[in-house]
Amino acid sequence: MERIIASPLRNLRYEGQLSMLENTKNIPAYLFLFDDMLLVTKLRKVKKGSYSEDDHSGLGSSSAPFNRRSIGGKYAGRFTEQPLFVVIKQPIPLDRLEVHPIDKQSASSSGLKNAFVLVHISRFQQIIALCLLQAKDDSLKSAWIKQLKEAKLNWERILDQKQAYQNNQGHGAIYSKEGDMVITAKAPTSSLL
Repeated sequence: MERIIASPLRNLRYEGQLSMLENTKNIPAYLFLFDDMLLVTKLRKVKKGSYSEDDHSGLGSSSAPFNRRSIGGKYAGRFTEQPLFVVIKQPIPLDRLEVHPIDKQSASSSGLKNAFVLVHISRFQQIIALCLLQAKDDSLKSAWIKQLKEAKLNWERILDQKQAYQNNQGHGAIYSKEGDMVITAKAPTSSLL
């Protein structure tokens, strides 16, 4: 799974720790927001030398550890033990993600502070999963919501451009300096002349 996640075509946009509320339990979660998906993980510290990156024995493919060093290495020197991240929720494609902030009035009546909900929706518009997340403070909550919405908007724009290109295979596509695709029509050719 690590090789799938750590694709050279995928960029890490934002990351950080939040609390995930599940079955009345507060679970520390570490989220990775890529340009095309959101990954919800849990940090598992493993002593150096006790885990080989190629050794996944005893672990199912869905619980294979995700080594943070493979996608950027921001953790170099932060831990005395090697940090490993275990994926705890199905990766959520950004075009299938809805973000819903919980307002302060609703949050205070339920005992939640700085919370928001992520909804994973199938291509048939059915809810696959809900994820209730809580930030340490309001500014972190706002930052996450802003990053999630911007990443979703950018990814949907890319998908729309890709779809427009596929729908216009008989046309030429030129990319502008801003990365916008401009579709130009080809002159029809006739063999009757």
